[in-house]
Amino acid sequence: MREKLNSKSKQKTESKSLQSRIKTKPNKIGIRIIKWIVGLSIMFLVGGSWFYWYEVRPANIRSFCSQMATERATLKKDNEALSPDASIYERLKHRDKDIFNSEEYEIYYDICLNEKGLK
Repeated sequence: MREKLNSKSKQKTESKSLQSRIKTKPNKIGIRIIKWIVGLSIMFLVGGSWFYWYEVRPANIRSFCSQMATERATLKKDNEALSPDASIYERLKHRDKDIFNSEEYEIYYDICLNEKGLK
């Protein structure tokens, strides 16, 4: 009878120790997978943010500033052509050419870049 009690108590202690091992030692593979997923997610987030800030954003700003400088330089050229002091010949000359002063374009372009924080 004692042997039965001893064997039952051994089984209980073995099952308790097995349960405590399971509770204290979680699945190492699952934790490794979670760590990899979190690590890769952080790397993609940082890499994507870096790519946007240093590649996409400046390209968009330069494109916007180029369009803005072109519009402003063309508008200034049109205003000069339509000034009351300009002769008819000068007005027609400016109307035929859709070209603007490149120095004014550069000035407007640099001003826009400064406003957007690229220069």
